Amino acid sequence: MALAMRFRELTRPGDIRGRLGGGEFAIFLPQAPNALVQQIGARLSEGIHVVADLDVMGITVSIGASVTDGSEPFGRTMRLADDALVDAKRDGPSRIIVSTNERAA
Repeated sequence: MALAMRFRELTRPGDIRGRLGGGEFAIFLPQAPNALVQQIGARLSEGIHVVADLDVMGITVSIGASVTDGSEPFGRTMRLADDALVDAKRDGPSRIIVSTNERAA
């Protein structure tokens, strides 16, 4: 719930936020420029702090993002984001990797 609230705080009203499964979530930022994607991703990658029963738990977030001009098929855009996520996880916790549609065919 803390992660969902943080997503809501950092995104615009028309953005779409959802859980893909397990510990994977997605945020669709229609017509968002690369700079906004980077800004939101950087703020999310700072982590989430959850307070429960006076204990503070930190949650790290690795982020893979794909920025396209909208001409790419949705599946390819998701694959690029997933590839970027794999790279972010490999590089360590609290990372964001943003790919563009030039990354892979």
